[in-house]
Amino acid sequence: MSETNQGHKYPIIERWGDALNSALLGIHITYFIIFMALGIKIMMFFNVLSMAIYAIAFMFYAQKPLLAISATFIEVLIHYMMAVQCVGWGAGFQDYCFANVVICFYVGYAFQKDGIAGFHAIPVSIVSSACFFICWLEARFHEPIYFVRPRDIEMLRLMNDTFILIILIVFSYVFTTRILTERRKLTRNAKYDELTHLPNRHYVDSIKNHRNLNDPDKSPEYAIAIVDIDNFKIVNDTYGHDVGDDVLAELGALLLQYKNDNTITARWGGEEFLVICFGDSSKDRLIDICEEIRKTVESKTMYFDGFSLKFTISVGAASKDANDVFEDTFKKADQNLYEAKGTGKNKVVYN
Repeated sequence: MSETNQGHKYPIIERWGDALNSALLGIHITYFIIFMALGIKIMMFFNVLSMAIYAIAFMFYAQKPLLAISATFIEVLIHYMMAVQCVGWGAGFQDYCFANVVICFYVGYAFQKDGIAGFHAIPVSIVSSACFFICWLEARFHEPIYFVRPRDIEMLRLMNDTFILIILIVFSYVFTTRILTERRKLTRNAKYDELTHLPNRHYVDSIKNHRNLNDPDKSPEYAIAIVDIDNFKIVNDTYGHDVGDDVLAELGALLLQYKNDNTITARWGGEEFLVICFGDSSKDRLIDICEEIRKTVESKTMYFDGFSLKFTISVGAASKDANDVFEDTFKKADQNLYEAKGTGKNKVVYN
């Protein structure tokens, strides 16, 4: 494994851990300056300590993310609890608990995506919430260590609320965007073949429903072709499945060129592919497309390390009759494919 790959063993955690640390580091630098101006020495010390923790955490996210994120959460808890003791409840430092809870659920999700065990969002959020109520009890029964003027308390409250709001907005946006992106990816993977990038059988099923292909009265005119790679098992057995996958991908790329609003190309399963043409003259267009694909494949040579390979395809095609549902037309195409295979292969059979 290269050094670059080693440095990104946990890409989500590393990326967002660095972003979180950068944001918190900036916040603590700001508060160090403010506490220094207010003469609150205890919090000056804690801010220096916090900045040191974040600086060290930067080095650990790549290889020991659980240690780094744990240190970050512990630091946030200790910092806002000490701040409440020093300046009181009114400054709003305890509200970082809410940001902590939101972030810990995103971090739990990110750890799961990166395949890291050991981080549990619910216990962490419970601990953070408990610290919030401890702060409330502390503020209720004890006076702050430092006296801070009311206008300075208001300033601190405004700054804390602003920082927390920004954190909540950013992480909520990031989390929602990632979930939606993954949902779109899952939806696409459910309907597209990963190897050939062609639509798969599930996609064809959705087209059957969308275009009423199982309702003879509402169905448009269409023709179906089943494309099958000749002697594909021999290719796999002789050269291995990697070469077989390359052959499938090569044919898939060729079929993909013919996909448009009136022509669907799909991987049906194994070494079988499907071409469906809709509209007027669908039969003639389908035959032309299949012959063109067959001739292109026949003339093509694939080159590998130490050998070259040629392959051919057989095609069975059929068009919809008046009372046909999709399965009826498909069966006729399948019978024609069987005939093409049994009469020499490398041909298109349509009758």
